[in-house]
Amino acid sequence: MTKTITINLKGITHIIECWDDLQSLYKSKNYYEFAKKAQEFARMIISYDSYILSDLNETIEKLLKLTNNIVRKKKSRSNTIRKIKELIDYIVNIWCSNYLIDNFPGKI
Repeated sequence: MTKTITINLKGITHIIECWDDLQSLYKSKNYYEFAKKAQEFARMIISYDSYILSDLNETIEKLLKLTNNIVRKKKSRSNTIRKIKELIDYIVNIWCSNYLIDNFPGKI
């Protein structure tokens, strides 16, 4: 069941800025830093716990598991990095589609 919520503009702006940083790290193939930033992103989403959509909990847990693995080992596999990017894009897409940002470029 999805909660109906109200989020402030500062919060959604922060999420989009973080998403943009992640896109740059991914494109530059700096995968270790990408994984570290993805961890920060997941923790930031968790910090909005009173706002979070309940159906994202499992996705965020999966994201943290994948990023922790890369950060701990300082090694990455391309399929893991792709999965992390997909999870991040999915989370941002859900947030933006639920908060009336109709033309957000991250839509899948």
